[in-house]
Amino acid sequence: HYLEVEAGIYKHPFWGYFVQREGNLKYLFFRNLRKAEYHFNNGNKLLYELYMTINQPLRYKLGFQIPINTVGCGIHAIHFGWLIINYQSTIGENCMIYPGVVLGGKENGVPVIGNNCFLGLGSKILGGVTIGNNCTIAPNAVVTHSFPDNSVIAGNPAKLIKIKDNYGRNS
Repeated sequence: HYLEVEAGIYKHPFWGYFVQREGNLKYLFFRNLRKAEYHFNNGNKLLYELYMTINQPLRYKLGFQIPINTVGCGIHAIHFGWLIINYQSTIGENCMIYPGVVLGGKENGVPVIGNNCFLGLGSKILGGVTIGNNCTIAPNAVVTHSFPDNSVIAGNPAKLIKIKDNYGRNS
């Protein structure tokens, strides 16, 4: 299921290999990551190591540092560029992530991101922070404490700017 959803996000038709190569590289990265996750979770260490080894050049080329079993289905990494996720963090389904995002652990825990979130360019989420579903984190925000569902978060240190209603409108 994960492969089908992410193929719809990243994989382009035949022309994509010539015109939109970036999307295909991201698709290959996430395809190999998902296959490595599958084999790791089913105890097949050999195939897990094989897919992680195949993924290593893509990891360097794209700048993604995404461990297995940390991101949910439908993750959408917008561009090339460094993206660092702590190996114990979790990101929900259908999240959109721009380059420069850091999810870093501290002594008080690791970040947990809900479903359908937007993580803006260069945002940093540090420590035992829980971000609710449908949240927007503005570019260059430094988040060090938790926020509820439907929040718009911005600033350094991050503050709650608005809470969106059930239809995505600001209230």
